[in-house]
Amino acid sequence: MIGSILIVLKCEIESEAFDGKDWRFAIRPDSVGYDLIVIPSELRGRPIAELNISVRLHNVLVSNNLQLLGDLHGLPFHRFGALRNCGRKSLLELRGLVRGLQNGEHFSVPHASKRSHFILIPDGAFEFRPSDLPISARLASILQYMDVQRLGDLDGREFIDLLKVKNCGRITLKEFANLLKRTETGEFQIPADTFFPQALTDVIGLLDKRLMEMSPRDREVLLLRFDASAGQMLPFTAIASKLQLSRERIRQIVKKKLVALIKTGGPRLLAYLQGIDDLCHQFVCPLTIMLLTHWVAQYSVKHQFPLPFYVRLLGQLNHDIPVWPNGQEPCDHKLIQLHSISTQIENDLGNRAASQTTKKAFKLAKQSMPDLSCDQFFAAIRYARTLVVEFDNPEQPRIRLGGIQ
Repeated sequence: MIGSILIVLKCEIESEAFDGKDWRFAIRPDSVGYDLIVIPSELRGRPIAELNISVRLHNVLVSNNLQLLGDLHGLPFHRFGALRNCGRKSLLELRGLVRGLQNGEHFSVPHASKRSHFILIPDGAFEFRPSDLPISARLASILQYMDVQRLGDLDGREFIDLLKVKNCGRITLKEFANLLKRTETGEFQIPADTFFPQALTDVIGLLDKRLMEMSPRDREVLLLRFDASAGQMLPFTAIASKLQLSRERIRQIVKKKLVALIKTGGPRLLAYLQGIDDLCHQFVCPLTIMLLTHWVAQYSVKHQFPLPFYVRLLGQLNHDIPVWPNGQEPCDHKLIQLHSISTQIENDLGNRAASQTTKKAFKLAKQSMPDLSCDQFFAAIRYARTLVVEFDNPEQPRIRLGGIQ
């Protein structure tokens, strides 16, 4: 009898310390022993976020500053009925949860190391930036709030640190843990070598996979916009008319899906895009449909969409890649700088009375114009009317004067 009274008094004291809530139910002395939550001592230091429970119950516990299982120990079950959003079903789930914990169940820690509460970042993922990873806006804002510039900033920290940030719940924590799993499997592994044409299989494979994950409508919008087989990109207005959508909606879809392609491709796709850009500048060779066709045939690359589509798409995903989907496009321009560059190239070619590879022509022009960049050279020869760029060998295009055969 005295023991029961002491237990009741203990519970009354704890109830006053438990967030100052006005509980709806009174304690019955004959049910105190059954009503108390008992957590095994070896589990009291485990975060509640590791439990396999419903979102509602998780939010109820975390919103009342119950972060560890030890925070539940000794509290009466029925008093959770006074908490907001905690009804009969949640109370029944809580009772089942405690029974499961006593039997060693209910844990679902998605990180590879279940023995540790600490975040372990794989060696190859330390430099990954959150902005380059396929994560939700919620997780991105949480990492930004924590001032995480790269994944390596989280190495050694505890999972519970994430839960301390507002709006971070069980689902977000699970997303982060799954992200770590994907990095461990090498999904975002950056290729050790610079891009080489043989890697085109991986690049197009990545793009095809992400494109097929889109809805048919969104995929059709991108195909209509960037399929260069008909010449220029199809205007938003024409696509909107064809699909019975507004022009602004088409523009939004294109912008959103380009961002999604980059995000879902992760650091691996970004590295490949940078590699293509580096290769084009190294050999002073623009990315054309003829060049892509040559690579695809040479290395037996499988693809699900027209090759002109990939050329334009790669240029949209990385604007630094010198993409020429329509080859050379002579036109009248009023840019004095481009005119002076093309004039210098004409003089270099005229003195030799022969065609030169674009790489050699660039080196010759750079002798007279030391500050000349490869991008400026590309722009000058692409739009020049007095120069002809020939792609008989797409990997080594040649340039000649317009009057020389």
